[in-house]
Amino acid sequence: MSDNFNLNQEVKNTKRHFSRLRNISSNKYFNKKMIVPVLIMLAIPLTVGLALVQQEVRSRASGPEIATVAIHPGSIEVNIETPPSPVEMSALAYDSQGNPVGSGVTYEWSISSTNEVGTLVNSSQSHLSQFRGLNYGCGVITVIARSGDQAITKSTVVTAKSGIQIPDCSTSTPEVSPTLEPIVFAEQQITILDYTPNVYVAPGQRVKLFTMRSDGALGFQLFGYPTSRGPGINYSVSSGGMAPGRMVDVYVEVNSNIPYGVYTGTPQLNTYVGSGWGARVSLPSDTVTVGAPTPTRLPSNTPIPTNAPTFTPFPTNTPIPTPTSGPNLSTLILNPTADAFVRSTNPTKNFGNTQAIETGTVPNEIGYLRFNLDPLAGKTIKKATLRLTVSDPTSQTQTLKRGSTNNWNETAITYNKRPALEANIRNFTANTKNQVLNLQATNAVNLRKGGNITFGITSSGNDAGAFYSRQSTGNNKPQLIVEYQ
Repeated sequence: MSDNFNLNQEVKNTKRHFSRLRNISSNKYFNKKMIVPVLIMLAIPLTVGLALVQQEVRSRASGPEIATVAIHPGSIEVNIETPPSPVEMSALAYDSQGNPVGSGVTYEWSISSTNEVGTLVNSSQSHLSQFRGLNYGCGVITVIARSGDQAITKSTVVTAKSGIQIPDCSTSTPEVSPTLEPIVFAEQQITILDYTPNVYVAPGQRVKLFTMRSDGALGFQLFGYPTSRGPGINYSVSSGGMAPGRMVDVYVEVNSNIPYGVYTGTPQLNTYVGSGWGARVSLPSDTVTVGAPTPTRLPSNTPIPTNAPTFTPFPTNTPIPTPTSGPNLSTLILNPTADAFVRSTNPTKNFGNTQAIETGTVPNEIGYLRFNLDPLAGKTIKKATLRLTVSDPTSQTQTLKRGSTNNWNETAITYNKRPALEANIRNFTANTKNQVLNLQATNAVNLRKGGNITFGITSSGNDAGAFYSRQSTGNNKPQLIVEYQ
C-alpha cells in the first residue's frame, strides 16, 4: 500500500511541476532556451522516486538472504511409557555471514516416521512448533525456511523409546546419497543444484529432489513423473516461469496409497530460451524408496551399544561375532563369487579374469560383482556395506545398481550377453587412487538374502575408472560386509 502511495505521490508532484512549466512557458518573458534544463530538473524527483519504489518492491519480492537454518533442539528423545510432555521446538534462519534473520522468513514443518511416533502442533508463529510423542519408533522432523524464492531445509531425528527399550534409529535412517555437484546445461541456460539421486520418503510425505537455477531461461517443463511407476509419485511443480537468477525447488511427493518399494526413473526437462522451447535433456537416474523400516525392539535388559564394530578383511565367508554391537549381532564378510566388466567396443570379448573392474562411457564399460547370500537366509539384516578399492581414479560420478538376474558366468559374460541392471542403489565418487569406498546397500541385500545378488557399476562420463577385482593381489579385493541377527 505504501509503495503505491509513494508512487502516486511522485506522479502527482511531477504533474504539478509540469503544470507550472506550462504556465511559465506561456509567459511572454520566458526564454525557451531554458526549457531543457528545467525539464531535467523537474524529471529528477520522479526518476528517483520510481527507483526507490522499485528497489523496495524488488527487495520485498526476493526476501532477505538466507543461507542456513537451525532447529532447536538438535535431536529429540521422548519416553512414551509415561505420557510425555510436548517438546517445544524452534527454527531460525541465518544469512551467509552467520547473522540470524529475524523477519521476512516463513517456516514449514513436517514429520516422517515409523509407527506414527508422534504429531506436530504448529504455532501461529511459523518458527515455533511442538512435537507430541505417541508410539515407539523413529522419525524425522523437517523444517523448510522460505524467504522470497529461497528455500533451505533442515531435519532432526526423533527417538520415541518405551522405558529402557530404545529403537535403533541409526539403522532406521534412510539410505540416501549425498547431493551431486551442480549440473550445468549451457544450451538450456539452467543449472541443477543439490540433486539427490537417492531419496527416501514415506507415503503422504514429500522430499526435495533438486533445485533449478535459471542462467537465462525464462520457463521450464518437467516431463512425466519422477519414476517409471507414473502417477502417485509426482513432482511438486511440473512447469513455470523463470527469470535469470531465480531458484525453483522441486520435490518428490508420494501419495498416501503408494505401497512400500523402490522406484526408479530418469527426470527430463526443457526450458524456454529466447523465442522458443529448447531440446529436452535428461538428469541422472533417480531412485525413490517409499516406506520406512520397522524400528528394532531390544529386550529390556539389553545394554545400549556405544561403539561401532571394526571390520577386518577375512579370506573366507566366516561369521565373526561382534560383541560391541549387542547380543546375537554378528558380522559376515563375503567375498565375491564372480566379478568382471564388459566393453561396448569388444562386444563378444570376456573380461572376467582381469585384476580390475573398469567403468566408463566412451567406450561404454560396466562392472559386475556377484555375492552368495545363502548364509543370510532367515536372518535380520541390520546393515550391509559393499567395500571397493579404487585402482584407477575418475572424476566422473559412479552409480551402484542392483542386477535383475544372477544368471551369468564370470568367464563367459560379454557386452552382448550382459545382465540387465535395474534399481539404482546410490551414486558415489572414486577420485583418489587406493581410496577405500564403503557403499551402503542394506535394502538391496535384504531383498536378495538367502540367494545371490548382482551389483552393477556404471559411470556418468568418459573419464574411465577402475576398482580392484577379486583376482587382484593384496588386501584390495571387493567385500560385502553384513551385520545381522
